[in-house]
Amino acid sequence: LPEAEFAFVDEIFKANSAILNTLLTLMNERVFHNDGAPIACPLVTVFGASNELPEGKELEALFDRFLLRFDVQYLLQPASLRAVLSAPEPVPAVNLTIADLKKAQADVAKVKITDDTVDALIAIRDACKAEGIVASDRRWKKAQKLAQAAAYLAGEKSTSPEDLAILADALWREPKERAKVARLVGKLADPAATQAAEILDAARETAQKVAALKAADRKSYISQAATAIEQFNAQQTKLTELALTGGRRARAVVSDASAEINLMHEELARAVSAGLGLRSAR
Repeated sequence: LPEAEFAFVDEIFKANSAILNTLLTLMNERVFHNDGAPIACPLVTVFGASNELPEGKELEALFDRFLLRFDVQYLLQPASLRAVLSAPEPVPAVNLTIADLKKAQADVAKVKITDDTVDALIAIRDACKAEGIVASDRRWKKAQKLAQAAAYLAGEKSTSPEDLAILADALWREPKERAKVARLVGKLADPAATQAAEILDAARETAQKVAALKAADRKSYISQAATAIEQFNAQQTKLTELALTGGRRARAVVSDASAEINLMHEELARAVSAGLGLRSAR
């Protein structure tokens, strides 16, 4: 740990109190105590993984230091699983040097935080609080840095409210809160991207319902698949409209949603084609 620039801790919330206190000091002050002697550490960031959420107040301080939180589920779409199964084993590669990273961090700090971004941030906090979702003042302060980073990655020199969309992965305490947080954040930060995400969620739900019929009722499956294809077409039309009205982030979200719905469309089209005895379907 004293020489680490990056730390990866698995099952972090199962650590004993001594290790947790050491990690908290390390993350807060970048200091490691070795037999009582403080040692400055060049730590850049800590990644933690856990199969369970922390229980007890003694773990809350550490949990609060993880600014971004992601609930990783199993793959839902057959195409995604197929891509994983057919892909070669990943080979670690250095794409960004420490010097590059430090320069990027310095450049992020130069990104101007605009008044409308701050206003949107306060509005998001009030909306979350009204829904019973409360984050620490520390987390709200750090949220500005996330907005700066989002703007920097988009090539901007100042923030805008849409850069706050990343807070959907920073404000929830329980995974079940994530959807509510995303709705509140999206409504105030990036309405077009939020609508695109809702369209994608609806498409996924449709695809899952149709897939559930595949083994049980072949005839109903083909019928429902054909109906789903019509819904996918309508959803793609709506996404095209959103791309014309949304900002830079919305256009990216729309593009990703459109690509995923297109994959679902192709899979169901093949199923309908096979069920009808046709060679191909579009």
